Amino acid sequence: MSTEDTRRLLCSLAWLRGLGGNGKLLGDVKFLIDDKVTQEVAAVLANPTCYMKAFRSIFPFNTLEEEADGTFWPLIHVLACRGVYVVNEGQSVNHAILSQTKPFEVSTHLALIDALMRAYVLAVVKIPHVMRVVRYVCN
Repeated sequence: MSTEDTRRLLCSLAWLRGLGGNGKLLGDVKFLIDDKVTQEVAAVLANPTCYMKAFRSIFPFNTLEEEADGTFWPLIHVLACRGVYVVNEGQSVNHAILSQTKPFEVSTHLALIDALMRAYVLAVVKIPHVMRVVRYVCN
């Protein structure tokens, strides 16, 4: 794993951990050993539960829980319905790749976390607020 991917992964995992408040999403798992993702983290991230909890903390009033079927598909679908697509190097990310632990595909999980971050920004930043800021700056 490249140094840049390592840094992105560490920051992304810290963001995920913080999203749940008090580290509830990832607990106290150790992220890396010698720049390699630990098996414990790979197992947690290869299970959609962590990402589902993150999504529900961003959008508490959604139907994702009813749709959850133990795969990543409901999450990918709900994100796409909100205009956020999970894409890695121009290719759509799917459940088969995300659920792998050997080899653990860091870039696909980074793509999913990036999509969750974009969804978070869309949930937090409202267009009327942006327009007020633009008007304020322009005047």
